[in-house]
Amino acid sequence: LKWSEQKRLLRTVPALKNAEIVRYGVMHRNLYVDSRNVLDKYFRLKEDKRIFFAGQITGVEGYLESAASGLYVAMNICRVLKWLSPIELPRGTLMGALFRYVTSGRRRLRPMCASYGLLSPDGKSSLKRSNIAKESIKSLANFSEQIGWKVGGTVEDTTQRF
Repeated sequence: LKWSEQKRLLRTVPALKNAEIVRYGVMHRNLYVDSRNVLDKYFRLKEDKRIFFAGQITGVEGYLESAASGLYVAMNICRVLKWLSPIELPRGTLMGALFRYVTSGRRRLRPMCASYGLLSPDGKSSLKRSNIAKESIKSLANFSEQIGWKVGGTVEDTTQRF
């Protein structure tokens, strides 16, 4: 609504008739690329692999998700600069599932935040979250081992909380 319309509407509420409105609302709209058609699974342009994208422009929603996509892209840029192949986060991790969602599929992309439904085989969060978390931690531990990262403790230590 335009500010004049917001003002008029708020004045129709008796309790707000004399309220001082400090700031009226504005619409927030995110712009994003059609990542399923223009980006590969590493968030590179399909037409020019030297160009990477990260953040909300890729179709991820949220601060954590945007920051995670930036870290993922930075990790792969470092690998490419060292003449190593880019790596994909495991399907069983929340960020791996989210990044796969925004870069693959045939349906029209809808921006998405991290959701347990991305990890469930049926697309719904029907599995117990504790089981999903345990599997995700195991998947990340295996991934870390494969690429040579040292992870403190054992998978069992980490999953005891769940």
